[in-house]
Amino acid sequence: VWYVDTDAAEWPVEDLAALLSQNETTRVDRFKFDHLKRRYTISHGVLRQLLSRYTDTAPNQLQFVHNQNDKPSLACGSVQFNISHSRHETLLEFTTTQTIGVDLEIIRENVSCLDIARRFFSAAEVGVLTATPEAEQRSTFFRCWTRKEAYVKARGDGIAAGLDTFSVSLGGEAALLNSDQGRMEIERWKLVALEPAPGYVAALCAEGDWRFSCFNWER
Repeated sequence: VWYVDTDAAEWPVEDLAALLSQNETTRVDRFKFDHLKRRYTISHGVLRQLLSRYTDTAPNQLQFVHNQNDKPSLACGSVQFNISHSRHETLLEFTTTQTIGVDLEIIRENVSCLDIARRFFSAAEVGVLTATPEAEQRSTFFRCWTRKEAYVKARGDGIAAGLDTFSVSLGGEAALLNSDQGRMEIERWKLVALEPAPGYVAALCAEGDWRFSCFNWER
């Protein structure tokens, strides 16, 4: 797992932009604000640099494909990866073996946590969140959200899976607690919670039993 702070240093933005594909460059151009262009360019340029090292392929020669839910993967399939952004922070997750997902969120104040939970979370999760002391509800909500997002991203179907069809733990150790796909689904996946920066929460999800290492990518 690699952590990238796109606002932390004088990044070589032009050099990183030169690594992007035409599709990525087009997406950069769609951003209205310069700081969003910069953040996307840095995070996706670093993604290509890391994948280049893992696959021994030139960064600008890497080819991506997307599934029906727009989850990207390498065309060659030799390394699995996932990426998540929140403000100026980015998490990048890599493995050679498992299907993986990562989600990163800043704990925002202008979010109606209980209203969103009642709309998207399972009844069990809503019950736990409602019973949580008000001072802890916001951070608990975002912990739950990142765990759910990491899981559905690992599965490859995103929120199309239906976020109320399964439950995750809201505190303590991250875990998939139940699923409409049965017990085998719970045993298939492992969740891990992270706090990569002050005010942020994140979660990783991958198949099987595994360990991970965290790194900080700097210019």
